[in-house]
Amino acid sequence: MREIAGHDVKLFDIRESYTPDEARELLKTIDERGRRIYAITQLTLDLVFPFIYGGLFVITLYKLYGNPGYLLLVPLIAVVADLLENLMTTYLALSYRIGPASPVAQVASIFTTVKRSGLVISFVLILAGIAIWVWRYRRGNA
Repeated sequence: MREIAGHDVKLFDIRESYTPDEARELLKTIDERGRRIYAITQLTLDLVFPFIYGGLFVITLYKLYGNPGYLLLVPLIAVVADLLENLMTTYLALSYRIGPASPVAQVASIFTTVKRSGLVISFVLILAGIAIWVWRYRRGNA
């Protein structure tokens, strides 16, 4: 969370979901300069980061489960949803106008929710894989 001009600001990536009106209020709060910086960040750092965490999750799942098959789809879906969220929130930041909320925000929010769900499920799969590995290791050394 970030404070801007006395406002606690939760950017899109931090939220679980948001309505078009909440998106409009956020973009209004961070002002024109903030929207421009946000768009640049979304098109640079936030386009690279999903590939980094996605690759790490896929490699970790592969190492833990051998041939995890469909389990690899979970982090891949999170990566795709994150990239789509980034593109949509960039569009929202660059196209912001005073007036009614953009319906694009609703679609961006869905991608945010899918991304977050994919990340949580990926973490659970990794923790389960670690637990299984520890259990097998202890059983083999008992």
